[in-house]
Amino acid sequence: MSVLKNEVNRLELYGEIFAGILEKDNLNSIFPDLKTKMDKRVAEICYDALKDIKIIIENDTLSDFDCVERMGSNGGNRHDFG
Repeated sequence: MSVLKNEVNRLELYGEIFAGILEKDNLNSIFPDLKTKMDKRVAEICYDALKDIKIIIENDTLSDFDCVERMGSNGGNRHDFG
């Protein structure tokens, strides 16, 4: 499993746990600037993921299949790598 896919899975789990906490507690009264901090962190994570994708795509030694595989995707029904 690729590093990027592991990170995505970890973040999805974190998001699910955090959403459950937000549903149960009024964290806005405890952490009034939480949304701003979370938005900033999400933007940082997205930027880091885009940087990682750019590095993979710019690697001319990789085939299209290898690029997609390293990004943690099988291409779904969009690509026929068979």
